Amino acid sequence: MIEEKNEATLLLVYNEKMQDKENMWYLDNGASNHMCEDKDKFMELDEITRSNVIFVDHSKVAIKGKYTILIKLRDESHQFINDVNYISIVKNNILSLG
Repeated sequence: MIEEKNEATLLLVYNEKMQDKENMWYLDNGASNHMCEDKDKFMELDEITRSNVIFVDHSKVAIKGKYTILIKLRDESHQFINDVNYISIVKNNILSLG
């Protein structure tokens, strides 16, 4: 009997015309937390919540708060995302799917 191994595949599409880093969110099924670097995106921000996030390379960064953000979807509707960590030094906004 031959055993098949299922390996994860990543498909990434980049369209320069659609680049709007300020409003771009990456969907990440390996991330365990939602993360945003833009303090102005938060509807409210609980800056009492402090912790750390550890990345795959074992680097550790400080969470400077947590709360809810409102994002605009492609169809122009809006969606609340809860429990988003405010991390001022991340370079991209991340929505955890995992």
